[in-house]
Amino acid sequence: MRLGRPLAAASVMAAAIGASLAASPALADGSIKFADDQQNIVNPSDTAFEVAGTGCTGKDAAVGIALYAPDGTMSDVVKATPDAEGNWSTTLDIPALVKSTGVEAKTDGSTDGWSIGAGCVAYGEEKGQALEAVAFDDTKVDGTYEITTDKNGAQTIKVDVKGFSPNEEVTITLVGKDDPSKTYTVGKLKADAEGNIKGELPAPSDVTDGEYVLTFEGARYGEGGSSNKTVVAKNGVLDLMADGDNNIADNGSATTSPTAPASDGNNAPASTGSPQTGTTANKPLAQTGSNGLLFGGIAAALVAIGGGALFLRRRKA
Repeated sequence: MRLGRPLAAASVMAAAIGASLAASPALADGSIKFADDQQNIVNPSDTAFEVAGTGCTGKDAAVGIALYAPDGTMSDVVKATPDAEGNWSTTLDIPALVKSTGVEAKTDGSTDGWSIGAGCVAYGEEKGQALEAVAFDDTKVDGTYEITTDKNGAQTIKVDVKGFSPNEEVTITLVGKDDPSKTYTVGKLKADAEGNIKGELPAPSDVTDGEYVLTFEGARYGEGGSSNKTVVAKNGVLDLMADGDNNIADNGSATTSPTAPASDGNNAPASTGSPQTGTTANKPLAQTGSNGLLFGGIAAALVAIGGGALFLRRRKA
């Protein structure tokens, strides 16, 4: 005799959760993942932060999404229902989720190690999980620059840029406009306590002829920007084209992975796989892994949520 659907679903799902916790860290199927263009730089005041992904299929499939603090505390869980192809999406109320962990999320980098986890549970079986490291930041990189030449022909690049994390190191580079593999490091400056950089650096004198963009990249997660004007190199001399202003345009994404939380055997967020960084889209890849504790925490929440409520009170992973 078949049990009533809610009870049957809970019973079978609970058994699957128990098995996942008792088994080795590797899950049978890790097909769930975040979207390739998933944003992982988070404004802590964003009440509608979009998350999306693929790979959650099966009867009565459901996705649970939660924030994980650096100490492993799991936030309330938000439920998303995938479509027939396994695609899923929802929005997260970041202030509410952060509050539910009881851990402060700072934008200055001092509390880095947060992540977003997504776990897929279907009727009677676990389907996998994904983990994405995130960084909290509410600033935009903006500023000005200029290239000067002294009476001896020596050139200097002067910059005055704000919007970085406090005290982080910022690398300034000339990057080929049509060929990004052509790079010339101008130098490095350290941001002050307010996240500003201001200074002068000697311009590289060995730049081959061509068009370039002046880029700024912070060490924390790659926050930065690039020059609006094109830098032209000819016969070892740099000049600016009149094709824009002398401002810096924020790159709007990360070029390196935000700090992922480290696992000490007790905290849930850490992926069992190695962090992957760098994509053609200049953002970090999602960290996908198979930490049984992560999956168990989200899966248990989905069992308790059932088909109605969107949130479950937080629990320690």
